[in-house]
Amino acid sequence: MQALLTDELNQYSTNTVMQLAEDKSSLIWHFRIRNLIAPNSTVFPDLLSFPPVIISFIQKLDSYINLNDNWDSYGAVAPSVISIRNARRFLINNANVSLPYYFISPGVNGEVMIELSKGRKAAEIYFNSDKSTELLLFENNNCLLESNLKDSIKELIKFFND
Repeated sequence: MQALLTDELNQYSTNTVMQLAEDKSSLIWHFRIRNLIAPNSTVFPDLLSFPPVIISFIQKLDSYINLNDNWDSYGAVAPSVISIRNARRFLINNANVSLPYYFISPGVNGEVMIELSKGRKAAEIYFNSDKSTELLLFENNNCLLESNLKDSIKELIKFFND
């Protein structure tokens, strides 16, 4: 479902952004139109069209914003808004790509990790608080590739679909 605007959508330069709410306990999606922020109800994705695993991962991501430093009682840093936003963007953009989503977790340094697994193949994707990403591909517990997600997204998709 998408809310309709009165003008043609192609007349606008648009993107969505996620920001921390004033109470710092939740994230709010905003829709930008020519650098003006409209309420997040203007245009929104239909989450029900996503596979159940993607919806589940997004719900878990939303809960990470409530974690405080030392959430694991061993000194872990709370997941950053940047890490959560970038992991969410990856999930939404790749929701219908044939990838074997397996696990999602906050990391101890403020990052978010998404794990994919299929048979003897596995991948770990790290969304770091400095906006960087890390991609590790494993087969039979041997690391075959260490890269960043932007440079190796095609390899990731091919890895699980060969």
